[in-house]
Amino acid sequence: MAAIRQRSAPAVHRKCAVSAVRRARDGISPRFTGLTYALIPFLTCAFFRFPGACPRLRRNATTTPSGRIAVVLAVFPFVERVTGIGGLFFRSRDPERLAAWYEEHLGVTPVPLTYAEEPWYSQSGPTVFAAFAEETEHFGRAAQQWMVNFRVRDLDAMVRQLRASGIEVEVDPEVYPNGRFARVYDPEGNPVELWEP
Repeated sequence: MAAIRQRSAPAVHRKCAVSAVRRARDGISPRFTGLTYALIPFLTCAFFRFPGACPRLRRNATTTPSGRIAVVLAVFPFVERVTGIGGLFFRSRDPERLAAWYEEHLGVTPVPLTYAEEPWYSQSGPTVFAAFAEETEHFGRAAQQWMVNFRVRDLDAMVRQLRASGIEVEVDPEVYPNGRFARVYDPEGNPVELWEP
């Protein structure tokens, strides 16, 4: 009995992972049995990385993986990734005036003054994060180091709205495989690209 209690963490992890697969296998048809066995490495990684999923492993949560477990973790590593852009920050000569312009003409609400207020929420959709060559002319003036691109639902409607407010809009006449584009400049000369995917 003492020998059972003192089993290594990898052995317990393997047993937990295999037991989970067996339970899953009992509830599905035989033709999916191969798929459930294929999940063993992933379940093993999950149990080892998240020991709380198996109460018996809490005492050994800090045990260093070894043997087959180490091999599995090397082949199927868990990698943390960012989930999206949480903000865009840049310098301004008059931050309040510029924030008011973006709110009035593009609908981007200013940063809340208290934690009880809701910030501006963007709709989910494609996001392009790209570095350009230092000598690019895509941003306009040579000193410009950044450019923001906003997705729009209806580019023509947005262009009419901006022009009605006296804002000059440059519409790219070409229709690209990924959509249509237009460009405006905010009161401080920063380029703002509008994109209808």
